[in-house]
Amino acid sequence: MAAAAARCGGGAALAAAAVRGGARTECASCGARIQRAPYCNAAAGGCDVPQPAAEAAEEMARRDPFALLGLDRKFDVDDPFALLGLDRTFDIDEKELEAAYRGLQRELHPDKFAASGGDRVVAAAEEASRAVNLAVGALRDPLKRAEALLGLIGGDETGSNATSPALLMEVMELDEEAEAAASKGVDALTDMHDRLNGRVSTEVSALSAAFAGEDVRAAAEATTRLKFMRRIMRDVRDKMPH
Repeated sequence: MAAAAARCGGGAALAAAAVRGGARTECASCGARIQRAPYCNAAAGGCDVPQPAAEAAEEMARRDPFALLGLDRKFDVDDPFALLGLDRTFDIDEKELEAAYRGLQRELHPDKFAASGGDRVVAAAEEASRAVNLAVGALRDPLKRAEALLGLIGGDETGSNATSPALLMEVMELDEEAEAAASKGVDALTDMHDRLNGRVSTEVSALSAAFAGEDVRAAAEATTRLKFMRRIMRDVRDKMPH
């Protein structure tokens, strides 16, 4: 191994070594056959130094697994629309969303890369699949979809500037009503849950109108109202007998 290290010149002259998916190749530093990417295999007489191209590929896999997999698609975990190749809109076409999801599932299935891609490529496919699953989950949910859109267009997706005193008062009253309904029994809780469900539908319609009209403030306010209504609905469900 000392002779191999000497041939490496102390590691100062490392050249880019093509180590793709763990495949055997030659170390550009010492010429040894590499079997343990991303290092030159010392056990086989190599120099045991990192291979720059392998490290670069691993970094690319972490930052942009789509590029490593050869997919012409923007990898941005903060933009579920771009990740799935869909237009940025609140009124999303559910059939289009599901079709995009199924198509990417087929393209990114790890088994597709297992035979020829190597561990690094399989890992990239798994990472990309996880990101796609999260993106689809966000776009299926009206609240998460609204928060994603507000974040992308620079709105206040947290609702910190969209919570009016009137809304806070209404929320307090609804919380008190939920407590009172719990003391009356399941019928009262069911009635309140149904009313809140109608309110949720109203806020989803308000979001659709606000985004269609490019009214960011109205969208942020509707997002905040929807968040509160859904939280109170959960509380009401939790109070129901199981």
